[in-house]
Amino acid sequence: MEICIVGKGSIGLRHANIFLKLGCKVVLFRTYNSNIIIKKNPFVEISQFSKLKKRNISLVVICNPTSLHYKTFKKFSKICKNFLIEKPISNNLNELSLMQSLIKNKKINIFSGYMMRFDPRIIKIKKILKKQKIIFSEFTWNTFLPHWHKYEDFREGYAFNSKLGGGVIKTCSHEIDLSLFFNGKVKETLSLEFPKKLGRDVEESVTLNLKHVNGNYSKINLDFTNKIPRRDFKIFTNKFYIKWDFNNTYIEKKYYNKTKNKKISINYDLNNFYFDQNNFVLQNINRYKIRNFENLLNTEKTIHSSILSIKKNKIIKLN
Repeated sequence: MEICIVGKGSIGLRHANIFLKLGCKVVLFRTYNSNIIIKKNPFVEISQFSKLKKRNISLVVICNPTSLHYKTFKKFSKICKNFLIEKPISNNLNELSLMQSLIKNKKINIFSGYMMRFDPRIIKIKKILKKQKIIFSEFTWNTFLPHWHKYEDFREGYAFNSKLGGGVIKTCSHEIDLSLFFNGKVKETLSLEFPKKLGRDVEESVTLNLKHVNGNYSKINLDFTNKIPRRDFKIFTNKFYIKWDFNNTYIEKKYYNKTKNKKISINYDLNNFYFDQNNFVLQNINRYKIRNFENLLNTEKTIHSSILSIKKNKIIKLN
């Protein structure tokens, strides 16, 4: 099986190495104007689309900036029916609608890079909550963008550039996807932006208030200007709440009467999240399932509607 990786950055190389370990042949599609030199590697490198069309590509992995996702997807849909697209898959609601039409008409099988769903702690929490009524959820991800890639100027990266599809909502959308993973489809969003600290036109610090179709409520705090890192969430039910912390090898289940509180130890390896995700993709290639895309579509609509809520300063209802 031959996999084509579109995108020259660290995430593209991560995917390339994982698929290599999974027994696939890997092609890196890189244009001539690339300014990154990849050291000796076991991958085939191609810079002309005409040459790529002659190969039997089973899966295209799109890892370039978000603003290029739709254009890349449309072009490569001519040679392949299976895609893994890094999150978010689209740059705005209009592009999402165009992608949706292509996917439906061509029966394209699409996956996205929300690898946190493969965290064994998340999977365990999902099982614990299966028969519980969730009342409220709160997710927080505080990070400091200038420290992400110290080998580059963060001001030149896609995350800090609106023209490339940056901003904290799109860049840190894993928490949005997790909210939907636990609470289901969103009915409406009211999103607020805090004053900028780094000085660019992208949103840097936000709070999303989501009302879900099933009546659940969730709050999501995203900030990539905070020098004190924090990444955790709490999910409250009628009897107890669950706490997950990205850095802990356990989850906490705390009852309100404090008689049955316990920690559930679960070891994890971040690299395995990506490995399990990509292995899942390979196992489901050519299995067109509209339900899988519907879940992804709901996350994408929530992302873009939340950004729209900030711009218009009002509640946005999702259709």
